[in-house]
Amino acid sequence: MKRLIRQFLRFSAVGVSAFALDYVLLLVLVERLGMQYLLAATLSFTISIVYSYFLSMRFVYTRRGDISRTEEVIAFFVVSFIGLALNDALLYLFAGHIDIDYRIAKVIVGVIVSFWNFVSRKVFVDKDRFHDLESDFAFRESPMGKKLQERDKEPGRGMRLLRW
Repeated sequence: MKRLIRQFLRFSAVGVSAFALDYVLLLVLVERLGMQYLLAATLSFTISIVYSYFLSMRFVYTRRGDISRTEEVIAFFVVSFIGLALNDALLYLFAGHIDIDYRIAKVIVGVIVSFWNFVSRKVFVDKDRFHDLESDFAFRESPMGKKLQERDKEPGRGMRLLRW
């Protein structure tokens, strides 16, 4: 559990810096360049995804050996672009329908999307995605734990990206 907490703290540090980049770009694009807020949010979020990928793979997650670098990048970006869709949909809901200022809505949305990003990247990108769970004897002895242990023994089972 301590390892998961440390990883979450590193993720948070990377996430805060990526969010700061995203937020500043959003403000510049809307306030200085006059871009529509949803288009600006999409562009700023996309740029922050690339920034976040490099920092996350360097400081947060361990590279998985069971998938290629290409599969890893694809997994990271698919998860991130789902986060982008969530970001834009919530921003549209809060700013467009509930009438919350887009700058405040972006902060609220950023908190919500960060949980999606951590959990989904932990499951699909991180090599040690089940290290903390597997170290728990109760989990290993549970039906799900036994099933995962059996699956791990089977060579080349299913899509490696989604393999537990």
